[in-house]
Amino acid sequence: MMRLKKLFVILGVLSTTCLVGALVFNHPLQVAYHNWRMHADFNRVFGKPQSTDGLTSIDVTNIDVNQVLGSYASHRDSLVSLGTLSHLSGSYPWLKSDGSLERSKARSEFAERMWQRFPDYRFYQLDEDGLFSVWAPTRDKDQWQAFLDSEAERFP
Repeated sequence: MMRLKKLFVILGVLSTTCLVGALVFNHPLQVAYHNWRMHADFNRVFGKPQSTDGLTSIDVTNIDVNQVLGSYASHRDSLVSLGTLSHLSGSYPWLKSDGSLERSKARSEFAERMWQRFPDYRFYQLDEDGLFSVWAPTRDKDQWQAFLDSEAERFP
């Protein structure tokens, strides 16, 4: 009976070691895991917008937004390291947020052009200082770079 217990313990340890090894060293499994976690974290914060009288709000009640966005960024950056996503950015001083109607309109028009070209894409960030970053699938890197270059040429 004791030998049987030892055998089960040894088999359990070996199985766990093999499973962990497969997860750690198997590129497709790593990509699938980080992609799943990145989308899940993103959707926890931004996944259920609600519109009322033309205004859109996001309910983040009972969510530690900083923790979830930190986790999202970590998984996103892992996908960059794994070669699945490419991080591209461009600085557009005319998109700096200064509260003026003109700058707000320029930022909205930029977003509209981006959405027209990439209607289903959500993993981007336009900072208040006019720095735009996107984490695009590597296969779409050239299309995104062309978009960023065309935006830079709008207001040289």
